[in-house]
Amino acid sequence: DYSHDAFEVGWKKASNQLNVMIGTEDGNFNKGYLRVNDDLKLGDALKIGLGYRVNVLDLVQYDAVLTHAVDFRAKFNIAEKLAVYGEAAAIITGENDDVNEASIEAGSAAKPLYAQDSKYFPVYAGIEFPTAGILDKAFVEVEYVTDRDELNADADELGWAVGLVKKVGSRSKVQATVYSENKISDVGLSVRLTTTIR
Repeated sequence: DYSHDAFEVGWKKASNQLNVMIGTEDGNFNKGYLRVNDDLKLGDALKIGLGYRVNVLDLVQYDAVLTHAVDFRAKFNIAEKLAVYGEAAAIITGENDDVNEASIEAGSAAKPLYAQDSKYFPVYAGIEFPTAGILDKAFVEVEYVTDRDELNADADELGWAVGLVKKVGSRSKVQATVYSENKISDVGLSVRLTTTIR
């Protein structure tokens, strides 16, 4: 994550929510992205969504390589606090001969988000399950990314995570997650405290 400025508009009709966002690295709006998300709730149990993102603002002032990212996601609530969910995406980056180390260093080109002419197809699935009221949520996730070692050296294509979430008072929650790092056998731990200020 990084600090950036953004402008977002939304449109809601019945169970459908459409959001369009323009985000930029600074207030000049000459480097950044366009993001479109559409979420649809089908009854009480099923929710699906479709998203698209492209770094089109990079073209305003720079030579740039566009990265198109499309994702489809779904979540199905089997029972109270018991749900399965997943997401599949395609991340496709083009080519531009004018974008290279020299032009990036000179400030005439924007650094690509991914390697030029690359394609990645990440998929993940998870399950949320109840904890007899002890926690607010617990989940297990697995993720597969083709050629993940191109993104992180020596990384396995498969990853996993197990998370526990507990509310603290009315405005805060703590999340602890155990997850695989580059290698599926390398275990990491993160703890996050989130508080809402009103």
